[in-house]
Amino acid sequence: MNTDFVILILGLIAGISILAKRFAISYTPLLVIVGLILGLWKVFPQFRLSPELLLTVLLPPLIFEGALRISYENLKKVYWGISFLAGPGVVISVLILGPLFHWLLSIPTPVAYLFAALISTTDPVAVLHNLKSLKIDKKLTTLVEGESLLNDGTALAIFTAILLSMQTTHWSAWGTILSLFSTTLGGLAAGALLGILFNYLTKIHEDTEIRITLSTVLAYASYIVAGYLHVSGILSVVAAGIVYGNLPPAYGHHDSDKALWGFWSYAAFLANSIVFLLIGTQIDSRDVLTYWQPILITYGLLLVVRLIIVYAAYWTSQRLDHRFERSWFWLTWWSGLRGALPVALAIGLLYNVPQGRQIYFVTLGVAFVFLFVNGLSTNIWAKKLNLIETEETV
Repeated sequence: MNTDFVILILGLIAGISILAKRFAISYTPLLVIVGLILGLWKVFPQFRLSPELLLTVLLPPLIFEGALRISYENLKKVYWGISFLAGPGVVISVLILGPLFHWLLSIPTPVAYLFAALISTTDPVAVLHNLKSLKIDKKLTTLVEGESLLNDGTALAIFTAILLSMQTTHWSAWGTILSLFSTTLGGLAAGALLGILFNYLTKIHEDTEIRITLSTVLAYASYIVAGYLHVSGILSVVAAGIVYGNLPPAYGHHDSDKALWGFWSYAAFLANSIVFLLIGTQIDSRDVLTYWQPILITYGLLLVVRLIIVYAAYWTSQRLDHRFERSWFWLTWWSGLRGALPVALAIGLLYNVPQGRQIYFVTLGVAFVFLFVNGLSTNIWAKKLNLIETEETV
């Protein structure tokens, strides 16, 4: 990436943001459309979106910022709903979708389960940006955001376990299950410990710039350290953000807090903008349209399976804590967008598994459909369900 490329990207982001606000157009889909046009015009002919760029550079600040804003008090109130959706819900999704993909898309069984794990993620990049524009109940926001942040770690752990099982002749079911538990729990533990450590470091010297710098280091260090420990990097970032954001403030200066939140709001805005603009540049309409049938089949299956899982989460929560409100059901179901993480994983499979090309373009197409169909209509659902808070209800 040269300087001209970076300046052009920043200029495009600023221009698109101004245009979206001026004409009240949804920002994220507009980014994808502009990216799509840039891709068709071959503006960046040498550029290739890589899993490393998405997973190690752009996703950590996005996930950290979302986790940083999650209130522990609200998290406790929707704990069972999040736990089911981000844990058993992902496993159920993979187990149902795997055989269906094998049968309907004619994908080899191991690859079908790999695709099921990849596409079962409700992407935090798409979901977090979508919910920020809605004034809805904080507990509902925490439920959807919490699920989107945590289930990616679960799905990625399953994805990795399936991929490793395909590469070894000595596969063990118990070994895979143990690996899943150690990866997820290890990631959460590593992130929580780093969150505590960096909160302590923040208290040593009361300086706003140091506080912001330490939080930036934490966002990336939690992901990198998890990689060295062979545990979930995404879950490590989530745990680090939640712990760091909920521990008693280092010194509680209003100006410092304002500066910290302002920095992370901008970092998330910038990372989110780059992600969707670059995803747009990767969509070749001719290749995507070639797979229009698998794309629509996959989209339909994901909606049906998510409906089952969200209802199961609602049913479970009603019997445990009664805090998954009935009015939340439909919005929770509809908010299961797919975006950057599935695309990053699909890029990694492009030339490495049978029918990797099909998986890549179907994933791109499904992410596009979710963004434009579900993403653009979330506001409508929220209004119809009376979930948007007015000044009288706040």
